[in-house]
Amino acid sequence: MACLIILPAAISSIFFFIAGITAFIRKHSQRSLIPASMLAGAFSASVYVMVTKPYDFIGFIIAIITSIIALIIGSIMVFLGGDRTILRRNISFSVYTCGLFCTAFYYDGYLSPSLSREYTLSPAVGFVLAHPDDESMFFLPTLKVLKTLTDSRNKLKPQLHFLYLSNGDYKIDGSVRENEIAQLCKKYNYSCSVIDDSNLKDGTTQWDPEAALEYIKNFVSENNISVLFTFDDKGVSGHPNHIGTHHAVKLAAKTFKGVHVFYLESFNLVCKYSSFLSVFQLFFRR
Repeated sequence: MACLIILPAAISSIFFFIAGITAFIRKHSQRSLIPASMLAGAFSASVYVMVTKPYDFIGFIIAIITSIIALIIGSIMVFLGGDRTILRRNISFSVYTCGLFCTAFYYDGYLSPSLSREYTLSPAVGFVLAHPDDESMFFLPTLKVLKTLTDSRNKLKPQLHFLYLSNGDYKIDGSVRENEIAQLCKKYNYSCSVIDDSNLKDGTTQWDPEAALEYIKNFVSENNISVLFTFDDKGVSGHPNHIGTHHAVKLAAKTFKGVHVFYLESFNLVCKYSSFLSVFQLFFRR
């Protein structure tokens, strides 16, 4: 939303900057444009830095310094021209231009985060997976991003919650994998829940989405999940339990309110094992 303020201000700044430089070079009598355009040009030069979140403070300082320099240059031009009344008009225009950018900075830095407070103050991110170890095998890049995700203004770090629809007891004792995932979650301060349901056993059979429906709904509501990650309809590796997890989440998502669901996209076999082709696929993807 801050762009609604920044964009018109930047366009007008560039216009006045070009007009002022042109008037100065051609020595037009419209000297009132000169200092105003210099100020506007200084602001337009620093607008990108100002609204880039990691450099808010630096950008704001640059805007102040450049505006002071522009005012000094413009004032000298007007003073040498001998028209003091023009100087007062230019100062008024400078205050107006400064106000536009300060408003944009204030909105983007303070008001905008507060307007979306329900999504940013305490973000709860959930993962609905089929087996313990799915998070490491398939969602590790996502976890790395989420773990380091910090908003430069609010210093936010999302709380991560995991729901495993089975304990992974296909070839080994399920309690072993439950203990392993419990240690992992304790180490990284994650919240983890493992389901041990006879209708949701680790194996090659397709799960009934209805069997997992209530588990997922309770998981989302109890943890106030606002963002949810799971498998897509191909299950990434094609595992029937992954596909069943997808259908269960998709069914439960019909009842969610204010929850954004993201599905991990599956690649075909060639791209999955060929990093070179995967790069080209990502490059040409919209």
